[in-house]
Amino acid sequence: MELDNEKKIQTEANIKLIKEKEKVAEEKEALDSTIFSLYRDQTQLRNDKATKENEISGLVEQINHKNADIIDLDIKVMKVQENFDSLNQQRDELKKGNKKIAKRHVVRNIIPS
Repeated sequence: MELDNEKKIQTEANIKLIKEKEKVAEEKEALDSTIFSLYRDQTQLRNDKATKENEISGLVEQINHKNADIIDLDIKVMKVQENFDSLNQQRDELKKGNKKIAKRHVVRNIIPS
């Protein structure tokens, strides 16, 4: 009887161990699934990061080209401004010259020679 009782206790312990083993296997399967999912997400994030970095690189290149265009335009504007200033100076000199000529003409008409 004692042997039967020990056999029964051993069988129950074995059944308990088998159930625990199955539970651990289920938990391991869930963890493996989570790890695989995380790995897949990590891979996708790396791909997304590379894509975004390429997009940013392209945008930076466009910005650099536009900045170069702006610098070229600034240089052209400065040259136009210099030409404009030069033309204004020439106009002012011509006005002064015309006034001198007009004064001489008026003086000659007033004082007969």
